[in-house]
Amino acid sequence: MKKLNVFLSYSNIDRRVAGLLKQYLETYSGFNAFLAHGDINASNNWRTKIIDTLNTTDVFIPLLSSNSKHSLFINQEIGFAYALNKIIIPIKIDINPFGFIELLQALSYSAFSFPTLIQLSNKITVILIKDPTLFKVQNTSFESLLFAFKSSSCYRDTRIIMRMILESLPYIKITQEYRQYILNCIDTNIQIS
Repeated sequence: MKKLNVFLSYSNIDRRVAGLLKQYLETYSGFNAFLAHGDINASNNWRTKIIDTLNTTDVFIPLLSSNSKHSLFINQEIGFAYALNKIIIPIKIDINPFGFIELLQALSYSAFSFPTLIQLSNKITVILIKDPTLFKVQNTSFESLLFAFKSSSCYRDTRIIMRMILESLPYIKITQEYRQYILNCIDTNIQIS
């Protein structure tokens, strides 16, 4: 089993929202979420790291705001992801998708709150599992969700993750490996059992 790699593209001004979305995608969806300001070590060539990560990411998520529309780097990252034929899920903060992705439907982000970010994380995860055109990441998205389930650290988080798992079941073939993994989670994590 492996985790899904997600690249978050954002304006530095929207860094707080991006940081929270990263946290929620990792905690509740089990994804590896890349955020340039937090995931590039000092002394690394940041341009090289961004290009390498764009090349290896499974899903590209641009946060679209009036701040990002004027960011040279976001426009370049969008073009790069588009040229690499990456799965792109735009998040509309206050503007619609533009440029190469203007025809894509965006998810809307309307408020800076725990429930809204949980809902956004849930929508992204379920889209990646439900949408038949995204079959190449369907199993990896579900496996990431199972990683989140296993490492859940409180009952509330477990309930949130479990809802996403239950919503995903009609779209996933539950293998013996998945069954065994879930049983192991129940046996080893008291927040689940």
